[in-house]
Amino acid sequence: MLRLATPSDIPAINKVLNHPEIYPWATMGQDMGPLDIGPGFGMLHTLIAEDESGCIILDPYDELTMELHTCLMPALRGKPTEEVLRDTLRFVFAETFAQEIVTKVPVNNKAADLYVRQAGFVRISDSSDGHAYQFRIERWPHQDQTLSDLCPEELAEGISDPHHLRVLGALVLTGMKGYMGKGTSFYNKHARLHGFDPVAVIGMDSIAVGGRAIHFEANTYRVEDLCQPQPQEPAS
Repeated sequence: MLRLATPSDIPAINKVLNHPEIYPWATMGQDMGPLDIGPGFGMLHTLIAEDESGCIILDPYDELTMELHTCLMPALRGKPTEEVLRDTLRFVFAETFAQEIVTKVPVNNKAADLYVRQAGFVRISDSSDGHAYQFRIERWPHQDQTLSDLCPEELAEGISDPHHLRVLGALVLTGMKGYMGKGTSFYNKHARLHGFDPVAVIGMDSIAVGGRAIHFEANTYRVEDLCQPQPQEPAS
């Protein structure tokens, strides 16, 4: 559905931003002339739809927080927004250091306000021109029900809790994307709350959980049984 945009996508992104369905919201109702993402492109993370019918612009405040700007033309509204949200959350939380997403919705954009609330964002403040919302990484496995599909069969054995499977899926995804340390911290927070076995780091690219080791490489992984120490015979 979404992919990370490259400089060659700037014309397509500009086409979205200047679309009559998008422009009034992107400019907060002001006439600012044609919008051009080009000068600021390198400072942003932009996800673009494969069919170029919309984009997600993520503006980093710092390493931990990104502001979300949703620019979706009619073709991506309704049911497709679920996939847009899934891909956005997975990018932010599995492929960057960010721990939270914030966004501001204009007071007169009731459709957008309903969408962010249904997407799990929590309202944190109000102003004369908009409502501010926040989505923290801890809510990710609750909102993305498909994360369980990423849990390896070897780790899923004997686990009946759907939330546990989703947290394991999130852990594997972050590890594959090069953020194993972040994924480990995220997983262990849920493990402490819900009584799961914690994860232990056992190497530069390896973790141990539930008697198994997961070894990560770029966009892939392998699972192995941990070698258990053999009981020693008493010395005669």
